[in-house]
Amino acid sequence: MTRAPRAHIPEELWAAAVEVAGQQGLYQAAKTLRLDYTALKKRLAAGSPAPAMAPPTFVELLHSPGGADCLIELEGAGGGRMRIQMKITPPEVASLIRAWRASEA
Repeated sequence: MTRAPRAHIPEELWAAAVEVAGQQGLYQAAKTLRLDYTALKKRLAAGSPAPAMAPPTFVELLHSPGGADCLIELEGAGGGRMRIQMKITPPEVASLIRAWRASEA
């Protein structure tokens, strides 16, 4: 979809941007989508009455010398825990953590 420079962004695109900001973080979404940070922040705050999930207080990554095995231990704010030991790539780790955090919400 293209639009004229300085034209108003349609509401459905703002809604999609707010969803991305909720998943990827406000700064990252605003920077990547080239949106006004303050405008996106206001829309995110207006659309989500629930407080944001607290960032982890501790993250430990244990790496085996071969680089093939990965051990992940997570503890959520709600007390949920998860421990995984397997061969996994970094993008798979990121998606696994996002899915787990979404289930904690």
